[in-house]
Amino acid sequence: MWKELEHRFRELQAEMTADGLMAWYARFCWDDGLTEEQWVYRGGGDRNQKRFESLATAGARKLGFTDNANADNGWLARVREYLGAKITVTGTQIVDGRTATTEGESIERIAGASADYCLQLIARGTPEATVGLQSQASDTPIAVFARSADAWKIMQHDVTLRHSRMVGGWNEQLQKDKLELDFEDEKRKNAGYYLPTRVALEIRHTDERAQRLYEACCEVGEIHAIKRNRVFFRAIFEHCLTPLFAGRCASVTGELQLRDTRIGRPGQCAPALGSLRQQMDHLRADWNTKLEIQTCNDETRERVMLARKAQPVSALPRLDLPSSHQPEVPPKPEGISHKRIPPPSRRLRTIFGVLQSKVTGLKYCVALDNRGLTTPEDWQLDGCPKAYKDAYQDPKWRQRLHNEKSKYATKFRAVSEVERDQIIEASVRTGSTSQRPAKVRTESPRKSR
Repeated sequence: MWKELEHRFRELQAEMTADGLMAWYARFCWDDGLTEEQWVYRGGGDRNQKRFESLATAGARKLGFTDNANADNGWLARVREYLGAKITVTGTQIVDGRTATTEGESIERIAGASADYCLQLIARGTPEATVGLQSQASDTPIAVFARSADAWKIMQHDVTLRHSRMVGGWNEQLQKDKLELDFEDEKRKNAGYYLPTRVALEIRHTDERAQRLYEACCEVGEIHAIKRNRVFFRAIFEHCLTPLFAGRCASVTGELQLRDTRIGRPGQCAPALGSLRQQMDHLRADWNTKLEIQTCNDETRERVMLARKAQPVSALPRLDLPSSHQPEVPPKPEGISHKRIPPPSRRLRTIFGVLQSKVTGLKYCVALDNRGLTTPEDWQLDGCPKAYKDAYQDPKWRQRLHNEKSKYATKFRAVSEVERDQIIEASVRTGSTSQRPAKVRTESPRKSR
């Protein structure tokens, strides 16, 4: 197949005049940490561009790419790696208040370069991968990727769409917190207050953004049925979280240096920038550890599940009684289950109801307070406020609130809509019943004889 594909690429290149079709690669590194990649064809005419896309898609499918919509981009990325192309154009772009550092390069005679890459595949003896489509009734992943870059190419578009919806709320909350910080700085008149507090504020916001992006990546991975192995979590860390940490650090560095210039004290923020880089590195290492723990947990669960499936029935533990004394258990009637399923807890019902309303941040905490739910008792023993709203105001407890919400959000997505509605309706019935005044039973005084 590689020989035939090489021959067709050669024919396409020979039919085009001059240099023919060219592929332009562009990468956008946004200040909020997200990185986007884009391929654009130039020259050659529409007909030749479509012919090249068809050939590149066929080659990408044989290499194992499963994203039909952007398979030709995967082929172009492999050709770019083969040529060892380097960035030739850099610049800056501002779109809707977001700033991006742009990098670009061009690949001339892309059809001829693709033919040369096919020859390398032949020389290496690269096998052709046959990737089938996933059936709707199967729980088996579409493909198990060997490289984190390949897994990220499948998820990148969907994660980018979800990220674009989050950016507005993040920036709005950050501006509010910065205004409060400016007001407090004016009130205190303390020269050593603003910079450390601004660094701590940025670390907290970046951690919250990383948590939301991680949840978005896990959701996209479930939609695409990507196997949750080490490559999957490496793709999240290397291609989603690491650019976020670097972008936020660069953004705050520019912000504080500009502030020094405006107040006429250049270099004043140097210690704060050193602290920012150190804390950002600690945050990055902490997230790396979290994903490594999650990787080990998922691999252990899979290994135990496979071991249980492979275990014969005779190997299961039995009672130490002779076979003649084994009690005969009468068979249960079909369709009848005597196992009592415990009802969902009040905390689960309440949080499910708030999650269905899709509120976030402080509004989420206020909604829990309005429904009469308090923070867990073990938190309160450690000094946590009883009200969720008060706990959210304290940076010490805000991360615990996010962790609790993430845990219940995972359960929320795991159940079906019917079960979800039943749990929430049970919460409404319980809440309405608990609000009824209790009837006071009074006894009439006995008549004295």
